[in-house]
Amino acid sequence: MKQKLKTQLGLAVLYLAIISVLRFKLDFNILWLWLGGLLGSVLLESDYLFQVFLVQPDLPVSFSVKELWQKKQYRQSLNLLLDRHGEIKKLTFHTIFFQTIFYCFSFFILTSSGSFFGSGLVLTGLLSLLKEQVGDIRGMGGMREGWFSKLNISLSGNGQKIYVGTAIMVFLLFSTFIIR
Repeated sequence: MKQKLKTQLGLAVLYLAIISVLRFKLDFNILWLWLGGLLGSVLLESDYLFQVFLVQPDLPVSFSVKELWQKKQYRQSLNLLLDRHGEIKKLTFHTIFFQTIFYCFSFFILTSSGSFFGSGLVLTGLLSLLKEQVGDIRGMGGMREGWFSKLNISLSGNGQKIYVGTAIMVFLLFSTFIIR
């Protein structure tokens, strides 16, 4: 998972650099875009903490993490979670249902708030979800079933590719809102 976080941050930095260049304008707002973008690239990974403490507190990894947390060994607790994150199968933020809601929320932020911090946060959040989905399709031939855990649907391999391709196109469209 540590490598996953490094990859997500690297991808976010590359994306933010491209957006910064395409804006053709260097102003103070770019700092807010970058701060929001860096936070957004890792924010959805808080899902693991959410699962450990609230949703799936009965998992073995949850007991171990919470035990260290109660002893105020926060760093060791997070390292243990990073090492054993694979034991948490059903995530809340890593589902098609959440992603659809997040796209709607992102559209609202991008079109009506004018906040560069918020725009960077939601765009890199979407980018991190897309990175995982593309990684699943490329690495495993299809998305993990956890992506569909909140819905009573399953998509074939081609259906998943069409879904992710459409999501990428919408993401690219949303990215044009920040270039203004």
